[in-house]
Amino acid sequence: MTHLKIQRSPQCFKDSVELMMGYVRHQMEQETADKLLYFHNFAHVQGVKARAELIFDAVRPHWQAELNQRHDPLDLERMRNLLGLAAIAHDMVQDFLPAQPWTARRREQGVSEHATIEKLLGAIAELNADLAAQQPDKPDLQFSDADCEVLQEAIAATICDFDPSDRAIFQPYLYTDEEKSNVAIILALADIGALAIEGIDAFRQEGREIFLEENLDFVPLVLHPQELEQYPHATKIALRDNLLGRARFQIGFATGRINRLPFETRDLPLQSMVTLQSEVFTYANQQTLDELKTTTPTSPETSLEELLKYFSFDRIPVNF
Repeated sequence: MTHLKIQRSPQCFKDSVELMMGYVRHQMEQETADKLLYFHNFAHVQGVKARAELIFDAVRPHWQAELNQRHDPLDLERMRNLLGLAAIAHDMVQDFLPAQPWTARRREQGVSEHATIEKLLGAIAELNADLAAQQPDKPDLQFSDADCEVLQEAIAATICDFDPSDRAIFQPYLYTDEEKSNVAIILALADIGALAIEGIDAFRQEGREIFLEENLDFVPLVLHPQELEQYPHATKIALRDNLLGRARFQIGFATGRINRLPFETRDLPLQSMVTLQSEVFTYANQQTLDELKTTTPTSPETSLEELLKYFSFDRIPVNF
């Protein structure tokens, strides 16, 4: 973390968190440029942070009431700060497996997340040492061991898996019977919760970004469709098949997100469910699924032109 200089001494723990967020942003911007990350970039984690804080703020009053009843000293504002940092940092490192030309690049399950945890905790250790040297009388400015455990568990909770039985993406963390961190639960829900929280347009935007990130060889074709004619027929067929596969995958992904949500939120306070359903997960319903299914091209007869129009790759902001 040698490039990150403490220009202004933190006055509270939130200031220390913001210092770490600045470090993470710098790392992610470098990673984005080096690896051409159309999806796993700073814009994505900002969106995850916004969704996570929306969930947290809906649940917080019920947690606060429980804490007041038990005279529990837990600092919910500190929890919210840790949630924000975990959201911003959870995709800091992206490690891809070697890929052949014209094949999708893939990440091995959990490798990027664990590399992110290691890098983040290493940076926090450096920051703590600097703070201890500069302000030894203010240990509350530093990240405690308990804080680091919360961050580690939350980032690990975003590790995804695929269930072939319903063609759904899910996070195994939410399916264990072990006691869970509230921060981790919320971050997991927010990370792949764009459809349920923000609706179909946001969900489709993520889909087109993921396609570009995983299929770099196809990027020139879809960003400049007017030049498609110069490519071999086989290449255009491969592009069509890949886009059709992505469109079909989106349906399974969406169905899994909405159908699995009641189970995945079971560890949140029961009293918060009405607020979550009416103010947060407002698109988690059959109407959303029906609209998505009827407007997504999945027929084997779908043409390349139809798929390019559907994905609308011209909406992708490219910053590298």
